[in-house]
Amino acid sequence: MKKYGLLLLAILFVPLSANAKTETTWDFNNPDTLSAWDGKGISAFNMTEDGLILQATEQAHMTRPISLGHDIQEVYLRYRSERHTEARLLWHQKGAAANAYVELPFMMERAVEPKEIWFDVTNYSQWDPQTDRIGILLPPGSKVELQKMVFAEYSLFDKIWIGLKSLAKPDAYRAWSINFLWGPRLGTTEAERMNLFMQKPPRGLSVNVILYVICGLLLGWFLLKMHRKILTRQLATVGFLLCFGVLWIGYDLRMGAELIGYAVDDAQSYWFAEPSERTFRERDDFNAFVEEIAPKLKKHDYYTFMTPNMQTLSSIIRYSTFPSLPVSIQNANANVTAGVFLREPDLDQNIAKQIVRRGLPISPPGEITVKRAPHTFLFEITR
Repeated sequence: MKKYGLLLLAILFVPLSANAKTETTWDFNNPDTLSAWDGKGISAFNMTEDGLILQATEQAHMTRPISLGHDIQEVYLRYRSERHTEARLLWHQKGAAANAYVELPFMMERAVEPKEIWFDVTNYSQWDPQTDRIGILLPPGSKVELQKMVFAEYSLFDKIWIGLKSLAKPDAYRAWSINFLWGPRLGTTEAERMNLFMQKPPRGLSVNVILYVICGLLLGWFLLKMHRKILTRQLATVGFLLCFGVLWIGYDLRMGAELIGYAVDDAQSYWFAEPSERTFRERDDFNAFVEEIAPKLKKHDYYTFMTPNMQTLSSIIRYSTFPSLPVSIQNANANVTAGVFLREPDLDQNIAKQIVRRGLPISPPGEITVKRAPHTFLFEITR
């Protein structure tokens, strides 16, 4: 009996091991990995125990041949960067001209600690899962440390498991949630699962489509049973409505949990949090920061406002700080006597007490009077 039990376990687990996820890892602190790379436009580089530090005074790129023995369905990059860097992932499609690369723009955010980017490459129609050359393009003024790249192919078992995990991943509550309640989506890679709701419409297969198909199949099955006189019309109707009701209740519980989750997140991150630690949905610490600086802005008629999310936040801060009014940095004049800067990692204060952006002054001298985070602060001009 014990022998047959072990045989049964072997039969069950061999298919799972055969369907394991396949990964290839490149470590940039490994000289053997670096020897295959070709670089152009890189002004300086230095290998450390963590990775490879690159500097570029002009547009630069690094590419290398790639032959992994498996398809690439996901690309992972770990890095550090001194500033926001608008980089591009490069790949060469087999059969294309030698120097013809497809470019995928992405943002390397300023990061003192290692930061990760997951590329859901299968979401792009021009992606070649068997590309023969891959690389990274950096803009002028870049200084980044590349630490690791991982290329992954997922088995059928992995895709099913990730799809099941995707069911529990809710959309974030956003300004448009009242108009778009997407419902659960199914991802097939970790990168896709993590980025399901980062665009409109979301990525992945909609669970709604699957439910419609199941309902259609159930309806057809009960109609067939009724046609063959196996079930009466009454039993077939009751059976279909019971199945439909179970699906409805299950779906309602899933969506109800998502809505309740929004309220719980708001309570934990904003209503019951300490004022200095409050964050609010996609606005992060914007609301708490504006509450903190609003009293100081009363003595300023005009102030500049800069943030990566200008489209959403400019109208909100205008309302929150009235009668003080925000002005874009391009329209700033002598009437502007303060600056509100939110999550702007390219800004610093120089020795002359000016705010500088990538080394160029953008303000007269002044003082940082409120500093909520390294790149979020109120600046008041000295007269």
